[in-house]
Amino acid sequence: MSALEPRPVEMAEPLRLLIVDDNPDDADLMRVVLEDEGFQLEDRRVDNAVEFVAALGESWDLILCDYSMPRFGTFEVLNLLRQHERVLPLVLVSGTVPDATVVDLMYRGVRHFVPKRNLRLLGPVVRRALECSRPLSPAVVPKGEASSGETPDWRRLGPAVDRLLEQARAADSRLALVSFDVDRFHRINHGLGYEHGEQLLRAIGERVAQLAGNDLYLGRVRGDEYLVAIKGAEAAEARVREVLTRLRRPYRIGGMEITPTFSAGVALFPDHGSESAALLREAEAAMFEAKRRGRGTYHFATSALARAEHVRLEHELYRALERNQFSLEYQPQVEMSTGRLLGVEALLRWNHPDLGRVPPTRFIPLAEESGEITRIGAWVLHTACRDAAAWRALPGGEKLRVAVNLSARQFLEHDIVALVKKTLDETHLDPAALDLELTESVLISDADEAANRLHLFRHMGVRTSVDDFGTGYSSLSYLRRFPLDVLKIDRSFVMDLNTDARAALVVEALINLGISLGMELIAEGVETQEQADALIGIGCHTAQGWLFGRPVAASAITALLTGGSAAS
Repeated sequence: MSALEPRPVEMAEPLRLLIVDDNPDDADLMRVVLEDEGFQLEDRRVDNAVEFVAALGESWDLILCDYSMPRFGTFEVLNLLRQHERVLPLVLVSGTVPDATVVDLMYRGVRHFVPKRNLRLLGPVVRRALECSRPLSPAVVPKGEASSGETPDWRRLGPAVDRLLEQARAADSRLALVSFDVDRFHRINHGLGYEHGEQLLRAIGERVAQLAGNDLYLGRVRGDEYLVAIKGAEAAEARVREVLTRLRRPYRIGGMEITPTFSAGVALFPDHGSESAALLREAEAAMFEAKRRGRGTYHFATSALARAEHVRLEHELYRALERNQFSLEYQPQVEMSTGRLLGVEALLRWNHPDLGRVPPTRFIPLAEESGEITRIGAWVLHTACRDAAAWRALPGGEKLRVAVNLSARQFLEHDIVALVKKTLDETHLDPAALDLELTESVLISDADEAANRLHLFRHMGVRTSVDDFGTGYSSLSYLRRFPLDVLKIDRSFVMDLNTDARAALVVEALINLGISLGMELIAEGVETQEQADALIGIGCHTAQGWLFGRPVAASAITALLTGGSAAS
């Protein structure tokens, strides 16, 4: 058989396919493509929740789902699958979908994404999705719950967890359910190939099995997601840390050393639910929250009281902009050897009349989640540019720059280039005075689109920087690819600069890398003169931190430029 010919699918029975799409023509085209690939099909098409739930009463091998329909969509499909405790491989087949949304859907359970404009990928993707659903290496569950060679999915793990819950009720004790998976596993699959990806999952499963103890029950739910039940919730946090630490150790796959990170969510019985399915939903939701907070960590599910507070805060956040509750503070960026002010970083503050000053760590993630970050971010950009233009009109402020942070939603899901140009025109700010700060996770979430936008910013004359550098997934691999101007060294490295020889070596390596790429370097979180001296000694001359000034109001920067004092 030619390598270009479709490979027959080795299935004893026809592929039972559930198509969720409101376009009959698109569904017909999918059928034709798969039949050309050698599949024999038994399929059904639905386009609303009622039909989908009815279809769940039947047996299916795979779901092909459109992203958005007038009355239905992929998020609703995933929710219904969870509610009905069905574990089925799902492939997203749709038109244009924002990359950040695709990544979010993959974290929620979607196996693959096939653009409708490129249906030639559908056959290989379906084949791969089915292969991932076949029995793999055994995971660890309570003895007798899984026969050799089976992969415990929720249908088998659910009853086991139910029995653990019954035991916990009888003993009046607590239980922790932990859901964790491999961060950015789809990138490992695409980068190393599916075969090596599967080898990695098997290796992880074997390592998970080694962690089994009398009070620890483990199983692989689906794909790259694993489930742990820990008797005695008091020990849950320590056990989660132990599991994640041991799983992070390098894996030797295909002659390469791979060091994946994992995100975990923890739900407690009876705090977060009394039934296994409810606890699983809470644990998975907590896992997604851990990923949203930066991955490589764990997060506990929130209580009903905390969720009510979350809803209230979201409601207040929606009205905060119109009620003028937001303000900006600016932290100086200075030349360390002279103390000369070079620029400032704009930092958003929320001053609520009843709640007081709400910490950014509390409301920024909420703004991202709710979508309010788009409106708020536009206000921040306009205010910072307006203030910078005023400072640059003062003697001594002619070359002052302002740095503004952009969120993932702002950068990738909206026409940020047009917004920046419009803002610069309205505030009469020189583009060279604006630095746009991005985290490395934003850049790698859609590398091609990120590179395109960065080139547009450079053409416009706006500088871009990568914030929290060195704390993410693939820093060195993308740094040379993107047209970035500034590298910011994260405070976590600076903190231990004078006390940890390894931290000092890391900082020196980052500085040398930045210099070799012609980038400006800014160290964050400099708090002592000893840290400043060490940074200068290894080639970094610009910094921000409490040693040089805490975040202050715009009026304090004005006073500093006009000969006054910027109170810390």
